[in-house]
Amino acid sequence: MLPIMTTMEDLDVLVAFLKTKINGSTIKEAESVVGRQYIDGRKLSGLQTWGFISKEIDHIGLTQLGREFSRGSEDEKARMLMGVIREIPPYNGVLEWASFQNFESITTVDVGSRWIQFNKDYLGTDNENTINSNVVCFFHLAQGAGLGKLVIGRRGQPTRLELAQSVVSAFLSHGSGASIEEKETAAISQDELSGFPEPGFWEADSNTPTEPSGLTRGNQNGVEKVFVGHSSNGKILQQIRTILNFGKFEVVIAEDEETTAVPVPDKVMDAMHKCHAAIMNISADTPINGDGNEYAINNNVLIEVGAAFVLYNKNVILLVDDRVELPSNLAGLYECRYHGDSLDFESTMKLQQALINFRN
Repeated sequence: MLPIMTTMEDLDVLVAFLKTKINGSTIKEAESVVGRQYIDGRKLSGLQTWGFISKEIDHIGLTQLGREFSRGSEDEKARMLMGVIREIPPYNGVLEWASFQNFESITTVDVGSRWIQFNKDYLGTDNENTINSNVVCFFHLAQGAGLGKLVIGRRGQPTRLELAQSVVSAFLSHGSGASIEEKETAAISQDELSGFPEPGFWEADSNTPTEPSGLTRGNQNGVEKVFVGHSSNGKILQQIRTILNFGKFEVVIAEDEETTAVPVPDKVMDAMHKCHAAIMNISADTPINGDGNEYAINNNVLIEVGAAFVLYNKNVILLVDDRVELPSNLAGLYECRYHGDSLDFESTMKLQQALINFRN
């Protein structure tokens, strides 16, 4: 269940205490040192859900993430909090929705209503006060991550999160490790999203075309998680994210780690093993000659494509810039071509149709 009553102050106080303990602490000892208000069982449960502490009966301690948080700079701590948000679907999903709608702020009512509609299993209750507390906890976490400013409601107005839109866009486009420069990246415009379908588009029926015929289902319940491997084009990555979210697929993004023709890094491979299909964006990143007529393919992406083919058989879509010539060993995988730094209507619809076949 989503946390309640948990704030960044609770996190800071408990981490500061537990980092001095080799083998953690009893709850009784922690209460005597930091105060009972920070050892409330609901707060401990929240910090456990976020991944910072472990709890066994009357004993608490820091997880590896908690240890890293205790040593991190303010910027590193913000990135860790972004990572927590990314791992919790209701948190990440509401930011996707708010960014797509270009909202400047979201209220507890906005978020609570959406979670009841789309993430009810994470709530475990219909009680409005509890759901309100769930949302406020999320707002505290988002503020700690630098994604917005928490504003407590006054005079009948609901509590809200004023979004740092450029930071949210960078977070969604580039992952939890977005750099300071990347945080300046703006969200894609509504015009560029004009080719996206209405949500009902994704409901498969007997008239759904079967092409591309090479795609097969990832498991008996249909594909739910889709791994996205990408080059440096953040705008197209954001479009892919939005298309997948419309289709109610869970998006798993490749970490931006440099490799030099070596096996896929462990973090990326772990992410790929959670999925049943992949979209690999092969963009024109590096010109081979001065004319800009030929482009080299990012080696990391090629390695990930090979791993995806092994893991998912034919449940792989290659999203390819027209300026890139694919090597012959990638023949047979389904291609969706585009030109430039964004997907046009035709390529968007082709990608949507291919995704539908994951569930047929």
